[in-house]
Amino acid sequence: MRAQLVAQPQSSITGAIAAYSGQLLPLTSRSLPRFSSDQTVYFAGGKGTIKNYHPESGIWIYTIEMDMGPEPDMGRIGSETTILLPEADIRTSPTLQRC
Repeated sequence: MRAQLVAQPQSSITGAIAAYSGQLLPLTSRSLPRFSSDQTVYFAGGKGTIKNYHPESGIWIYTIEMDMGPEPDMGRIGSETTILLPEADIRTSPTLQRC
């Protein structure tokens, strides 16, 4: 008696649909963001807090507000620097890992 191999459809969430900013996006196992709003993160330039994120060209882009350093003698006019970084450049610990 020989065993027969039968191709079965793999279950995945590829066909699922998620609502994001009024757009419908296909979901895959890699399409969910790794970080969330108000999370403290680290990157090559320092440390900051995620304020927002959105998908762009198949990757997640995060708006990060850098932590304010000590107040300068002249005072502050507004908030510190806000930067945009792709998910690959962000870490949850201050130690940057080599890829």
